[in-house]
Amino acid sequence: MPSGGYPASMPSSDSLHLNMRYPTGDPSAIWIATDDDPDFVAVGCSRRSRRQAQDEEGKDGRPYLGERGIYILRGREPVTGAMRLYVGKGKTIESRLDLHDRNLTWWTEAVGIIGSRRRWTDKEAKALEAMLYRRAADARRAVLMNVNVPKLPRSIDESEHARLQKTATDIVTRLIALGFVELGYDVEVSDAEGAPASSVDDDVPAAATHVLRSRGLRAYGHLRKSGAFSVLGGSLASLSETESLFTEVRQIRAQLRREGVLVELDGGVLKFAQDFAPSSAPDGPSDVDRRMRLAKQVVLGSQGRRAENWKPLHP
Repeated sequence: MPSGGYPASMPSSDSLHLNMRYPTGDPSAIWIATDDDPDFVAVGCSRRSRRQAQDEEGKDGRPYLGERGIYILRGREPVTGAMRLYVGKGKTIESRLDLHDRNLTWWTEAVGIIGSRRRWTDKEAKALEAMLYRRAADARRAVLMNVNVPKLPRSIDESEHARLQKTATDIVTRLIALGFVELGYDVEVSDAEGAPASSVDDDVPAAATHVLRSRGLRAYGHLRKSGAFSVLGGSLASLSETESLFTEVRQIRAQLRREGVLVELDGGVLKFAQDFAPSSAPDGPSDVDRRMRLAKQVVLGSQGRRAENWKPLHP
């Protein structure tokens, strides 16, 4: 699946009991992963080999991609190299991939996950889609490209939720073992929402006048008497972006990454390598608020409506 491919056989883990099969003998093109006691089957393929994958599965009597399930698309942003993910579901995965072949250009590989013992209902697939999307968002290791954020079905009860959450966790564990590291954390969880802990020193910069804290991230700002505001070097920023983020902010973040102002850390977050000033001295109080809000959106990769605002360090 990854560009480097996998060996002809993958050693099984006592905890995962993971088995691999390569119908074409080319692990970078098509692979099928299952379990000794399978609740689901994962089918991976490169974009160019996807149609061949469906033909090969047909020979096995198990048209996996032709069934209801969830799927993940993966590829890189061409300029910055940032990893992108799309999490979806379909009545048939094959039909959804046909659509994405026509409408999306960035993805290079896909993995589909299908219930094995029994096929998932539409409600189950929808719940698993939402759970995998949340895991990818919390991991902060990739930019999520979904236009609409998948939501849990309203009719799901507590027992169903617990059962499907276990299935989602098992899926994530196996996909990470298969190389989908964008779903995993490099460091321990720091809060109840599942965001990764800060991987940089927590010393407060001497110039800091404000701090922005959100789900494991910490950014520091400097507000001058003139009203100009800067995000200070060493501050953290989210790697992922929400679908509602303004195009202007996306462009700013992309430019900062191209210029090396925002750099990616191993922990799945971004770090400001130097100070970033959204503007020169503003014209008045309302413009100060607007620039601080823009700086917040650049840091969070979202509109930040539910997040706390910049707080003075010395009120």
